[in-house]
This record gives sequence, C-alpha cells and structure tokens, in this order.
Amino acid sequence: LGNYTLIPSGKDNALAIFNTYDVRHVLIHWSDIPSRQRKTLRQALAEVLPDIRPIFEDENLTAYRIPEVKPQTFAFFRTGWYTQEYDQQRRWRWMTERGEIMINNPHPIPQPMQLTLKAQSYTETSDVRYSFNQTPAGIWHVTRNTSILTLYVLLPPGESHIWFEAPTSTEQAFSKRDLS
Repeated sequence: LGNYTLIPSGKDNALAIFNTYDVRHVLIHWSDIPSRQRKTLRQALAEVLPDIRPIFEDENLTAYRIPEVKPQTFAFFRTGWYTQEYDQQRRWRWMTERGEIMINNPHPIPQPMQLTLKAQSYTETSDVRYSFNQTPAGIWHVTRNTSILTLYVLLPPGESHIWFEAPTSTEQAFSKRDLS
C-alpha cells in the first residue's frame, strides 16, 4: 500500500509536536553520537529547528530550548510501514500486512478532519480493511492504478489510530520484502 507523507514539513509543525509531548529542551550529548552519524544529526536539527539557536554549545553538549507554538493536529506513520521511497515526481511508502497511522489532536475538544490517502497495490487489486480507534470503518478497493480514499472523522482529543490491513506479495527485488 503506497502513499504520501502525512506530516507537513516546517519548523512550526516540529515545534508543535515537541509541545504536544511536553518536550521543552533538546540536549545532544555529542560523545554518545557515533562520529559517522553526526553530520546527519546536524542536518536533521537544521531542518527541524531551523531558526532556533542553541542556548548552550560546546564540543560535548548542545542544548536547545523549544519555544511554545500554536497547537496543531499532526500525523505520522507508526508500525507496519517501510522507509519512504521517492523518484523525481513523487514519494511513497509500502505497507506490510498491517500498517498504523497515528493522528494527534492537541485540542481539548473533538476536531473535524478530512484525511485523503492515495494508494496503489503492489501486484494486484486488493481489498484493504481499515479501522479507526479499533472500530472497523470500511474496506478500500485498491488497484495497481492510483486509488483514493477520503475519510471524514471527528477526531477526539489526543492520539487516534487508523489501522490498515491487506494481503501482501513478496517483492521481486533483492530485498524480498512483503508488500501490500
């Protein structure tokens, strides 16, 4: 089951996620980071915290204070999804037999939400069963061409979960992943 990234990019989204989980500081203990991963971590910090300067920095420790921002709903992939893949025109993730998307409503009251997903089956048309917060919600007929599902939900405060289940086929490439 292929689809597109759910989390909007940008500094405010990352800060809203930190705020939702009461993360007020980010501390990097450089001696705990393997040297081969430090460049990647610096790039990730620049992307997630682009306008935020460290409140402390030396060769061993970098500390950031996370500012408060307006709460916003966000979503991300949890279990059952492979790493994002891409070409020049699009990005996607394949799903295993069962994949979860977590959506967080940081507001104290339910919020109406529209979630539109695009998918293609790996080898053949399949029916994808989906549920919202452990309640069966429907079956999505997914073909090798792009199939679209639009969900309209009243999102309760806190974390909600959408689960997708579909049969898999073994990838023909070297990795032999089970893809749906």
